[in-house]
Amino acid sequence: MRGRALLGVATMAAMLACLAMLRPLSTDGALFRYAGVAVVACGLLGIVARLARLGTWLVVAVQAAAGLALFGVVVVGQRPGLSPVAAAAGVAVDAGEWIRVSEAPMGPNGAVAVMAAAGLWLLTMAADTLVVGLGRPALIVVPLLVPFAIPALLLETPGGAANFGLLVLGFGAVLLADGWNRTVLLRANGVSSPTQRRSLLV
Repeated sequence: MRGRALLGVATMAAMLACLAMLRPLSTDGALFRYAGVAVVACGLLGIVARLARLGTWLVVAVQAAAGLALFGVVVVGQRPGLSPVAAAAGVAVDAGEWIRVSEAPMGPNGAVAVMAAAGLWLLTMAADTLVVGLGRPALIVVPLLVPFAIPALLLETPGGAANFGLLVLGFGAVLLADGWNRTVLLRANGVSSPTQRRSLLV
């Protein structure tokens, strides 16, 4: 269980690092604060839920329900008097319009900040499920590629080298945590020969 918690922390760190990939797109500090809170909150929920010995898909359900509840509270706060669905639609439309009329880096906009945080919550949930829930650490590259691809596709000078370095850093952090967990498992089982190691890790 400690090993899964370590993987969860490494996944969170990887997703936080990838936030810097979006810097060329916006100068809004609130956007990065909201997104950072979303990453940490979703990641911590996954860790706590697994420590409570919930199953993989129940953990996903807890993260999804908490994300929806938080998103509903925030959008209703931005659109008082509307239902959560109508408020969410209004925020999404406003965010899309601001992105359409703005040039990178965009200025501050509350709707864009909220939608970015919601997107990072979903990406973190996917990363947490792939890496920790399904035990496929190498698949962390899939959610990491999303914030890497957005500026690469939208900007003429996306800062590719720096963003690629962040992607590699996040990927490496998760693989390092997985390698540490495997080493601890081998030592705990008193495995010494290469053949025994391969049979245990397969």
